[in-house]
Amino acid sequence: MIDLSIKIKCHTFKYISVATIIGLIILISSCTNRQITNNYNNPVISFFSHYVCDMQNATKIIIKYELISNLTHLLIMDNGGNKYYLLEHEHITEMLNNVTHKLYDDLIITNNIYQVVYSMQNKNYYGRRIFDISPLLQQCLMKCNYKDISIYEPSEYPVMSGNFNFCVVYPITSNERNKGFLIGFINQIKLYDVLPEDAIIVDKYGMVIIKPEKSIVNTIPIPDLQNNYGTFEQKQYSIMEVKYKNIEWYLLSP
Repeated sequence: MIDLSIKIKCHTFKYISVATIIGLIILISSCTNRQITNNYNNPVISFFSHYVCDMQNATKIIIKYELISNLTHLLIMDNGGNKYYLLEHEHITEMLNNVTHKLYDDLIITNNIYQVVYSMQNKNYYGRRIFDISPLLQQCLMKCNYKDISIYEPSEYPVMSGNFNFCVVYPITSNERNKGFLIGFINQIKLYDVLPEDAIIVDKYGMVIIKPEKSIVNTIPIPDLQNNYGTFEQKQYSIMEVKYKNIEWYLLSP
């Protein structure tokens, strides 16, 4: 029996010397055309870094108990594979819930051929190819960084559900070989909850990712994003650059 009491915590320690602080002050004072920020006052980075740490806990469980190999083995059994999966599903869910914060619309585990071996919310996905569930999701997996986490813009998941989720892809590596992926689906409403009211997020090409419900803006000219402030839809916004993992976005706050 697997010990369900295991809890793994993710801690980050940062030590900043006086010389480093002075250097940062000089750097900030010398920058005039770009707003300087850090992870602590950037709500987008703070939001996703919490999920990255949370999913790291889950990947440790997946690797320790070789869940991908074991669940893939059930798939190729001649008889009873699906039955045994259903028996194991609740046990695995309880294990993952012990080390995460239950913040996801779904958590999916795939093997390295993009085959679903576990879904926390959709048991009927077991054994299906990611492409059959969402062609867009397979594109995300195929272009993700195998050595680091990748975060993708909201897309509809499940398809035709009306729910839009950020997709966080965590590659699972053991003995320097890719075993598969852990995919976390984060409802975009959760990000709205931590952003300033009426905030807008755009990608590096000026395409709008997040905007107020009544806003009609879909693109913002790239040159306008290079300033500290801008006026859009007759409202002034401060502009903050967001760079984290594969993200290159801009946060516009009124």
